[in-house]
Amino acid sequence: MGTKGRPRASSDRQNWQNIFNALVKMLRNQQTQLETLAKERKLLEDRFRMQHDHWVSDVRLLEDQISQMNGDLLVQNMSHAFEVAKLELVMGVKQREAFLNNTRLECADNELEDFKAWFDLMSNKCSDQKGGGRNDDKRKTRSSSDRKSVRNSKYEEHHPHILESEVERLMQENEKFASEKNSEISALLAEKQFVWNQYKIMEKDYTIKLKSKSSEVEEVKEKINTLLASLEQLQSSNTEKDERIARLASEVAKMNNESNKLKEETFRLSQELDSLRKSRSASEKPVLNGANNGSKVIVKKELSALQISDSRKEKGCRGSKRKGDDDISILETPKLFASKFRDLWSGYFFRDSMILLVDQGTDLNRHVEFCCLAPLCCKLPLWYLCNEGS
Repeated sequence: MGTKGRPRASSDRQNWQNIFNALVKMLRNQQTQLETLAKERKLLEDRFRMQHDHWVSDVRLLEDQISQMNGDLLVQNMSHAFEVAKLELVMGVKQREAFLNNTRLECADNELEDFKAWFDLMSNKCSDQKGGGRNDDKRKTRSSSDRKSVRNSKYEEHHPHILESEVERLMQENEKFASEKNSEISALLAEKQFVWNQYKIMEKDYTIKLKSKSSEVEEVKEKINTLLASLEQLQSSNTEKDERIARLASEVAKMNNESNKLKEETFRLSQELDSLRKSRSASEKPVLNGANNGSKVIVKKELSALQISDSRKEKGCRGSKRKGDDDISILETPKLFASKFRDLWSGYFFRDSMILLVDQGTDLNRHVEFCCLAPLCCKLPLWYLCNEGS
């Protein structure tokens, strides 16, 4: 039974060692995953913070650009309105000058016609004075104006070429003035057409610029909306990561609580094992004394068997066989007890090694190893006790 108990104990020990190593590896992997998740969370927070700051700076920059563009458009609209008002003022001044020039031209034409009529009248009067005599009654009834006209007519009679030259000069000046006015009017009309064309071109350019700026503003708004949507998505993913980390932290706390409970249970079982070991050591001393007495009885029986007679040799042989069986049964008791005793002390060795782990379990990894070893501590002594009882 001792030889069978050893392979079984070694195989169970190997199985429990494999289970223990697997649990330690699993817990170390979980710890590594938790550390990796914490690092990833920190990196994500830094990335989100940097991205948020970048987006805030972009939004502020775009808002500044939009405000600057609005200011430029306002200035351009004001300058455009100023140019239009200036052109309208120039057009009004030019139209006023054209109207004044037309009025002067009409006045000059009227004066010229009056001068022609007066010249014809004076020429007719001169011809009448040359053909007939002068009437004294008419001279008396003339007014002072007629007297002046007569004096002028007398002057004109003596100097007819002066009047003709004056008329020609006035006609030339009139034609020159009319040509100048016509050229000014044509220049004003050309300038008006040019200004109108420039106004149309400027209006077209401003319309195109306004459309382009409006499209840019729409694109900027779309970019801002996409940035806000991506920011919300990143915030939701960050929230999910936080929830996952909180869940893992709660699981770790739960595992720590379970490990503390297992530690307490292991400590209690170790105390029970100490008490059992003490009771075993107290009960094993009389058994060993009984084994020594049994050996003395066997020696005495062997000496008595040598003194049997030859006539009863066959019967003595049979008796010696029975005595040999008794001796074997008696001698087997210490051997079987020794194997169980070794198995029991191997269990005590495991218990002492576990207590040593408890004493050395200061850091997290050894604490986790002890937590995984706690079920082994709970089961091995019970198994050895059951094996011993069988």
